[in-house]
Amino acid sequence: MDAKSVATVPARVDRTGPIAWDVARSTAVRLVGRGPQVPMEDALRAVSGLRELSGEAEGHVRELTGLGHDLPLREGLVLDRPGWASSAVEGMAALVDRAMPARRNAGLIAALASKAAGVQAGAVLAYLGGRVLGQYDPFGGDDGQGRLLLIAPNIVGVQRALRVPPADFQMWVCLHEATHRLQFTAVPWLRDHFATEVGTLLGSMDETVVGALDRLPELVRALRNRRSS
Repeated sequence: MDAKSVATVPARVDRTGPIAWDVARSTAVRLVGRGPQVPMEDALRAVSGLRELSGEAEGHVRELTGLGHDLPLREGLVLDRPGWASSAVEGMAALVDRAMPARRNAGLIAALASKAAGVQAGAVLAYLGGRVLGQYDPFGGDDGQGRLLLIAPNIVGVQRALRVPPADFQMWVCLHEATHRLQFTAVPWLRDHFATEVGTLLGSMDETVVGALDRLPELVRALRNRRSS
């Protein structure tokens, strides 16, 4: 799918810490493929349909569940694969910032580990970027209120592989993601609860992995002293 037919999220991640998010973003954008090539007319039709159906789908979910009738009804953001990869990095960085206190790496070893983690995270996102159809990111977006993401090339590719009607398949994807969006937007406490749970998980990882990296220079010096004694 031609990249001009879909939005691309601008790169705004330059934070440091256990994961160098700027490295993760550049790695993911560089490695992720563009997806299937389709005529421009078909690409524009798919993008237009996804935007329209994303709002319509949440209307159906609200009617069925009785939730969120007083909330604004927003269209989803239709992206190409690099745009999704960049957006996913931003969302992950925002979640980590929200879930854990700011923590800057100190020293060469920690800085190298942070960049290595960024490369690994970027490679994983590049892999997922060829498979994810849609996603609700609770913490992304300029206002921090979340955004519904739809990856147009992947949706078109799977729809063609399954040989199903485009509008029906697009509605199915939008219903799935709109349900997740409504879960977070209509239940006020869920966002903070989710961030707290992620913070607990990341805190345990910080103690076992990042903490060990911080102590690596001490370990090296101890081994040298033992060899020289």
